[in-house]
Amino acid sequence: MTSLDEFCTTLRQLITVVKDITEIEQRRIDAASRNEHRQIESFLNEEQAALLSMRGLEQKRMHQAADLGWKDFTFRQILYAADSEQKKLLLPIFNELDEQISLLKKVRTSADRIIGLRIHELEEAIAAAGGIPNGTSSHFFKDRYI
Repeated sequence: MTSLDEFCTTLRQLITVVKDITEIEQRRIDAASRNEHRQIESFLNEEQAALLSMRGLEQKRMHQAADLGWKDFTFRQILYAADSEQKKLLLPIFNELDEQISLLKKVRTSADRIIGLRIHELEEAIAAAGGIPNGTSSHFFKDRYI
């Protein structure tokens, strides 16, 4: 049986992973801004590893929530069902997780925008140079970097 402390630990681990992903996204923005396209791929590999970790933690969180009687509950539903002591413990963690996810969404949107711009610039440069070599589709860059 899962304890509330174990559940909170998993939530804090999720917060850490979301922060890590946000930092990776920020580094992608910085590299794209400096036209350092080769670095972007290494960031994508780091991000994939962090996303796998996040998926594992999310599965663990869902299992723990079910053990605590909160199967398939949203965070709001958990707070509604929790007693006052549980709420006091959970509310700051849920708020921090929400803040970190909101920040990640903003950074991700910025990263997607700047990488899209760089891809457009690459496509224009290739077109100006006479096209894409070896019959490679123009979607090659989009598929690889987005």
